[in-house]
Amino acid sequence: MTRSPISAVLPVLVVMLFAGWTVFNIVAPKTTFTIGIYNDYASLARSTSLRVMYDEKWVEYPPLAVGLLLATRHVTDALEPVLRPTASPEKHPAAADLRRFGHTFGVFGCAVQVLVFWGLYRLCRRLFPEESPAEFSKRLFVFVASSLLMTDLVYQRLDAELAALVFLSVAFLGRGRWVASFAVLAAAIAFKLVPVALVPLWLFASLPGDVRARWRPGRGLRVLATAMAGRGAILSAFVAAWVLPFYLAGGPRCFAFLDYHRARGVHCESTYGALLMLLRWCGYAFETQFRFGCWELHSPLAERLGVASMPLLAGGLLAAAFVGLGNLGPDVPCDRPGRTAPDLGRLAALTVLTLMAFAGLGKVFSPQYAHWVIPLVPLVPLRGRSRDWFFGLFLLACLLTRLAHPAFRQILNGGGALLPTVVLTSRALLWFGLIGWLAVLIFRPGHRPDPS
Repeated sequence: MTRSPISAVLPVLVVMLFAGWTVFNIVAPKTTFTIGIYNDYASLARSTSLRVMYDEKWVEYPPLAVGLLLATRHVTDALEPVLRPTASPEKHPAAADLRRFGHTFGVFGCAVQVLVFWGLYRLCRRLFPEESPAEFSKRLFVFVASSLLMTDLVYQRLDAELAALVFLSVAFLGRGRWVASFAVLAAAIAFKLVPVALVPLWLFASLPGDVRARWRPGRGLRVLATAMAGRGAILSAFVAAWVLPFYLAGGPRCFAFLDYHRARGVHCESTYGALLMLLRWCGYAFETQFRFGCWELHSPLAERLGVASMPLLAGGLLAAAFVGLGNLGPDVPCDRPGRTAPDLGRLAALTVLTLMAFAGLGKVFSPQYAHWVIPLVPLVPLRGRSRDWFFGLFLLACLLTRLAHPAFRQILNGGGALLPTVVLTSRALLWFGLIGWLAVLIFRPGHRPDPS
């Protein structure tokens, strides 16, 4: 069967689309409310010290994220003669400085996306060598298209860097390099706490295949627990190594982000927000308040949902961990002679499932959270129509996630509640439908490990 000339050049077209999008975001960066917050933190720490910054600000980010903001501030100051070539005084120096900071931060984000795209290209070639150029292009396209839907969020938030760290950790673990994977996962945890949900899966996947094979529900638990405890100590040491410099320089207030997120209420775009939107039609009213940089929903029912979200999130992550421990599958040969590693495609699918469960069950679901899984979705081992449907529905979920906030603003502006209710409910149903699809894929008999 001959391949058409068009299908042969599709990968090139996707690469060109990605390159054009990246260049556009470098030359035309945006300055948002969030960039202003980042600049405030970094400028205060730069002009005083980390300890003063933590004392004066309730910083909502873990230490390593603050480190990136400080690095951005340092690079912006060092490149000021380049970013401001004229020596004439500026009319609004603070605004101009903010634009320069946002430009530098955006360039960092672009560089991260380029590296992720290059790594994704290589991993897709390795995992799916039998696919035609047209099929291969679909995997690259779902990354590019979903990133395009999140354009202003990808380069103005910290989630692209978080997604890159998780992607790199998956790639290392899929090559049998579990120590390097642990170091990167620890950096991701110290950057944004979300990847702590992946710890059980990583500890289990890092074990030798013969140790994992001896464990089944009801037997081999002691051996498994001992081995995972040893790996857990190594991962904890890596996390401590990333965090310790900030603790020494900034004091215990560098952990204030834990209290910050504990104090947050039900986010308007969360799954619980969608439920409250539906119940609003049944007479359960709520109030909106702008707190912690987002719109929250407040009512007696909303407060109860906020309290219930923690056990629901813990239960969902525990279920995801159990799915991973029971269905990771046997090891496969890797690029290191005589070594084996977990199946990279199944590891990516389990990672996507876990992170989607975290976003869907948490009381906060900001649009940029969808980016946590965007680099890994192309690695999900689906083929044919199943792959096309999954990618298409994921793109639709990203679109609805992106539209959630503009739709909700109708309520803030005194408009009707029908559109935000439809958008949020559709996104919630689609999001959990994709989670269920991944669970079916993992549990499918043809993909489960042989219990013998």
